Amino acid sequence: MVAGTFMSCALGSPEAPASRGAGSAAYCWGDPEFGALGNPAVTRDTALPVPIAGTRRYVALATNAAIAFTGPSTVCALTAAGEADCWGSSPAELIGPAESGCTGCVRTPRAVATAYRFRRLSVGSGHICGVIADSTAVCWGRGTEGQLGNGGLVTSSTPTPVAGGLRFADIAAGESYTCGITAAGVAYCWGANNRGQLGDSTQATRSTPVRVRFPGAFRAIDVGSLTTCGVSTTGAPFCWGRTDGRITATDSAFFSRTSVAPVPVELPTAVRVVDIGLLNLCAIGQDDVTRCWGWGTHGETGPTDETRCRQASVELYCFPGRIDAPTLTEVHVGVYHACGRARDGAIYCWGGNFHLGAGGPTYANQPTPQRIGVP
Repeated sequence: MVAGTFMSCALGSPEAPASRGAGSAAYCWGDPEFGALGNPAVTRDTALPVPIAGTRRYVALATNAAIAFTGPSTVCALTAAGEADCWGSSPAELIGPAESGCTGCVRTPRAVATAYRFRRLSVGSGHICGVIADSTAVCWGRGTEGQLGNGGLVTSSTPTPVAGGLRFADIAAGESYTCGITAAGVAYCWGANNRGQLGDSTQATRSTPVRVRFPGAFRAIDVGSLTTCGVSTTGAPFCWGRTDGRITATDSAFFSRTSVAPVPVELPTAVRVVDIGLLNLCAIGQDDVTRCWGWGTHGETGPTDETRCRQASVELYCFPGRIDAPTLTEVHVGVYHACGRARDGAIYCWGGNFHLGAGGPTYANQPTPQRIGVP
């Protein structure tokens, strides 16, 4: 499942959850502009999931949540054989020339032209990175901040190996930077570092991987616009980079804080996973509670109140708050909304419902999770 700017996608419909093995059909809902729903027959906002074009089945999805507030989404999907298809916003260096009649976009899933087969794939803002069969990483797209990790600052339209020969278990691409973790749980990052998002105790741009200054090991990592978070092997969450309203309830630097190395996140329990959107985050705790924090103006962090949210100009930033949904097994945060899948396969979304990306029947904000309908 993924959540983007004004859209969401999932494997399997809410009526028929994703299956393992050969994969499942992909469904999307929300704003069809720039081809983000992967179905050229859909021309209006839809709160109901619609199947993407074609008959391919997939085992994983990725999209770019760490983008500008109104930026279009690029979506990619992986088959069981490791082939990648992408659709949506399409700078030429990402998934090739735009389709006729679709300015800067591809409305029908298009295969990534490469012989590489992927184990993991992550879509950033203008670049894509993946872990291939031998566990090394490749990236392509915009490279002007070093986010491709190949030692240069140039753009590439074809996947190029990340320098250093490191072997990765997972990878995450964000806004002009990328991070990955090895099988041993060591985290490396590269690219833009203006807010310390690489976690190497500096704010210097890096065009090759640098090790995150963390004495332990991570089992998961995710990146956003300027924020990076990891979950340690003990389930403790840590974040670094821009951490506005995201760290501790006693932090006096609630806004515009910069952390150049990992700092612990103050949550009631250890967590299983953390997912980052543009300016907000969600985590599923080992107590099976989903909590969200950060930017909460549109209900992205759940219902707001003065005990946990603070005003900054016209925006709200909130400390971690409980999301009142059935127990979720996964959570994915977009720009204005978030979605999760419950144990029974049902999908719930909450937050800003611009273009019906959060799936509600109206365009009103939805601080309380709404179950996504079935086609």
